[in-house]
Amino acid sequence: MGPPVNILLLSANSRTLPHNPYLCGHHDHPPIPISTSSASRCTPFTIATGTMHYAQNILIRVHTDAGYYGVGECSAFPMIVGETHGYLLRNGKGLRCPLEGKDALATSQRMQELHDFTAFNATIKSAFDIALHDLAAKAAGQPLYKFLGGKKKDIETDLTIGIDTPENMAQKAIKFKQDGVRMIKIKLGRTADEDILRVRLIRQAVGRTSSSASTPTRAGTLNPPKSPRRDGRSRRPVLRAAHAHLQRPALARTAIIRPR
Repeated sequence: MGPPVNILLLSANSRTLPHNPYLCGHHDHPPIPISTSSASRCTPFTIATGTMHYAQNILIRVHTDAGYYGVGECSAFPMIVGETHGYLLRNGKGLRCPLEGKDALATSQRMQELHDFTAFNATIKSAFDIALHDLAAKAAGQPLYKFLGGKKKDIETDLTIGIDTPENMAQKAIKFKQDGVRMIKIKLGRTADEDILRVRLIRQAVGRTSSSASTPTRAGTLNPPKSPRRDGRSRRPVLRAAHAHLQRPALARTAIIRPR
C-alpha cells in the first residue's frame, strides 16, 4: 500500500491548490467554483413526469496531493428528485468542506461523511461518489471498470425518443434506424390508447421488437406491487398525488424496440 493520497481541493479547474479555508467559513482566499453547464436541446425532451428544455449538468474535480484528480458528474432532474441546477451547485460547494484534507482512497468513509454532513441530496452526492472512485482507480493504476471487478466487453446502448405525437415518434424512429441505431427506447405515459398507438406506429415504421424488454418509470395509480412478467415488464406503485396530472389507468413506462 502506497502513501496516503489526501484531498487538497474540490474545484472546477485543473490547478492543484492547498486547502482553501474560505470554503469552510474563513475568508483568506476566494472560493474556487464547481463547473456548471446548461446545454440547450434542439427539441424539448418529454417523459411522463415532465419536459426538459435543456440539460443541467454539474462537473466536479477532486484534486489530491499526489498530483492527479478524480472527475464526477451529475445532472439535475427536478421533476424526479426535486433538485434544481442551482440547488445542486450550491450544495456541491458546501459538500467540499467535510472532505478537504482527508484520505481520498477511503471512499466509504468519505461518502459517509457526506451523508453525515447533510441528509438526502443524492444527485450531487453521486458526483462525489463517481469522482472518488475515479481517484481510487487512478491510484491503483487501473481503468475504473477493472478496479470495480468488471471485464472489458462490448456494450450496446440505445437512443431514446421522448413523448410526442405517435406520428412524430414514428418519424424519429425511422431517422434513428437510418442513422444505424439498433436499439430504440421510447418513453410512454400519457393515455393508454395513445401509448398503444405510439408503439404500433413505431413498430410499423422500423419493425417489431426482437427481444421484449421494458423498464418501469411511473404508474398512474397506487396498486400493490406486482411481480415482473415473463416478457420482462414490471410495475411498481407510486402515490397518486405525486403524479395527479397523469390520466389513469395509463401506465407510464419505457419500452425497448430493436429495429429490423
